[in-house]
Amino acid sequence: MDWTKEKQYDVLLKFFYDCVRFWEHELKTDSDLDKAPFLEAIKEVPKNDPYVPNGRPFDTEVRNDFIKTRYMDVYGRDWERYYKGER
Repeated sequence: MDWTKEKQYDVLLKFFYDCVRFWEHELKTDSDLDKAPFLEAIKEVPKNDPYVPNGRPFDTEVRNDFIKTRYMDVYGRDWERYYKGER
């Protein structure tokens, strides 16, 4: 399978929303009403494909753009105030 930017983004997105659901359950909250599940999921964005053993690393630019986009989703126009750069 080709490790295109689109494929990497799809894997990141799937993993992210799996994490959001996990944190909703753990924090006993709803991500429609609370930012906490999203913020916890952002902290867990992986550097390598989490779905395969010894997963291929994500392209740094793809991963960073993905994280920036999640900050935009959470904070809107103020996202840059909260974004601290690569994790």
